[in-house]
Amino acid sequence: MKLFRAVLILLIIFAARAEAKELPVIGVVDFTSRVSVTNLSDEQILTFHTAPVIIMDEIISHAELRDLTGETTEAILDEILVMSQVGKVTPEVQEFAAAEECDYLLIGYLMNLSRTTDDKIIGKSDGIRASLSVRIYDVATGKQVAVFTGHGVSKARVNRIGRIFRSGQLEFSEDSLNLAIEQAAHEIAEKIKRRI
Repeated sequence: MKLFRAVLILLIIFAARAEAKELPVIGVVDFTSRVSVTNLSDEQILTFHTAPVIIMDEIISHAELRDLTGETTEAILDEILVMSQVGKVTPEVQEFAAAEECDYLLIGYLMNLSRTTDDKIIGKSDGIRASLSVRIYDVATGKQVAVFTGHGVSKARVNRIGRIFRSGQLEFSEDSLNLAIEQAAHEIAEKIKRRI
């Protein structure tokens, strides 16, 4: 009977430890744009700034998050952009992330946001296409540990009341831009959850 109790106590302890598994702390930096040529206006492209919020909302149960978006990180964004080309972040960025108690940094980029006519998307209709890329860096080493991409497509015209943009003969709504970005962000969030 004593042996049974000891085994039972050990099982309870191991189960409690498994449940209390520490979640990784991920600092999410505001996304930047790498779109050099597009057929949308600057104002329309700025809608991609919703992407980090969407990703945070979807991975919040899998990681402890630090929202590093906004003005506080503007000073380090240029540094991050330069260093990410070589697969690591600078010691200054590491110190900043460590001070925020982050294990990882999630840095995202808008790779494409444009209107398009394509037989492969939604029949032969006009659409909005979005592509996002996310890189994750280990704060302890400063090295890149993962890259995830996501793509989204939506019809140019949606039957909702809202802001309408005109580009040549094509009319499209702000909702269609947001939907394409949401799809791309959702795809990335799913990939991150599988990796954590």
